[in-house]
Amino acid sequence: MTMYLLITFCLTAGYTVPPEPSEVPGIRELYSEVKDRMEDEYSFYRTVIDINSTDLPYPAVGDYREEITLYWTLDEEYGGKILHFIIISCERAAWTEYGEILYHNGEAVFTYYSRVNYDEILEESRRWFCGGEEIHATCRTISDDVIEYHFPPESDYMRDPETLMEIFRML
Repeated sequence: MTMYLLITFCLTAGYTVPPEPSEVPGIRELYSEVKDRMEDEYSFYRTVIDINSTDLPYPAVGDYREEITLYWTLDEEYGGKILHFIIISCERAAWTEYGEILYHNGEAVFTYYSRVNYDEILEESRRWFCGGEEIHATCRTISDDVIEYHFPPESDYMRDPETLMEIFRML
């Protein structure tokens, strides 16, 4: 255990965020446009999936409630529904989670995940995608106004963007 902590410390002690690929600014611009449209209550259709709406304790988990909100439009030319954005909020016994997924042309192009654990430490990760492949990622923790950047984990605890897209297509 001590060796694991030492290795983790050495790997994260001098970590600096790598430079952004050229696609990231365009994805940020798309994100801002979609978030601005979300402020207009008539811009998107909203579908809410409310998991455990009665707040009953889950076995081996305790308190648990999750809400997944899908923001989508109808495209007359395309002849179908287009998913633009998903917000995921989750309350668990030991922590709270929040996530966002930005879609463009049927693929996730950005994910944001945050978790506040029982120690009141905020963990955040951001991932950018192009052509279905991750092109950039950042991860940081914030505690007592101290921000530390870390090597991003292989995956986040958030729900899989492709699975959520499949669920959307079934609606």
